Amino acid sequence: MVIRFIFLVFGAYVLGSIPVSYLIGRHRKVDLARSGTGQVGAGNLARMAHSKKLGVTAGLIDAAKGVFAVWLGYSLGLDLSLQIWVGLAVIAGHNWSIFLNFKGGRGVAIVIGLIWALLFNPEYSIWIPILYVVIGLSLVALIHSTPLPVLVMTALLPVFSAVFMHDYGVTGAFIALLAVVVLKRLLPSRRALTVNRHVMINRLLYDRDIKDSKVWMYRESTEEKKEINP
Repeated sequence: MVIRFIFLVFGAYVLGSIPVSYLIGRHRKVDLARSGTGQVGAGNLARMAHSKKLGVTAGLIDAAKGVFAVWLGYSLGLDLSLQIWVGLAVIAGHNWSIFLNFKGGRGVAIVIGLIWALLFNPEYSIWIPILYVVIGLSLVALIHSTPLPVLVMTALLPVFSAVFMHDYGVTGAFIALLAVVVLKRLLPSRRALTVNRHVMINRLLYDRDIKDSKVWMYRESTEEKKEINP
């Protein structure tokens, strides 16, 4: 079982590393790693390619990768906490892709796919994904932004687990998931500013170095322009 789990985690990481948004962006002559936020994910794709349809498509494919990995873990008899670790490997691959010199996206779509895919396991509480979506959407509607609600809801996952499931393994796996999300936010992105306390707070809470979200999200590199218009 241990060897099977190790191989499954490695395969999940490679699966997550497949840069769907990046490949779609390159087809549109956009290098997401050097445009906009510099994140190779569905949100940056939608903005830089000027196509919400492409962004949604990439997000659904990313979510499907998480669902598939969890389903495979369930089918192979892994317990619920180990299924989360397999899904976490997909997120890690997406965030630090081996095909992009360990660059990547934020993994939000995969997190959402993961928490719903866990319903394959009858021991999993349906209240966890329901509360995640309901409270998350309520926060987005209230503050008209997604980074802070995503952080809050990810932080609440281990709380939900402790309240509804009383499973230390699952709670620990959700804490690890939160750690991955926080680590990705705190690490510098493309053309990062000089690091200070205010920058780190902005990264953690708002997923950017500055308060002006539009300036941050719609940056375009000189290199990108040269490649597109030689």
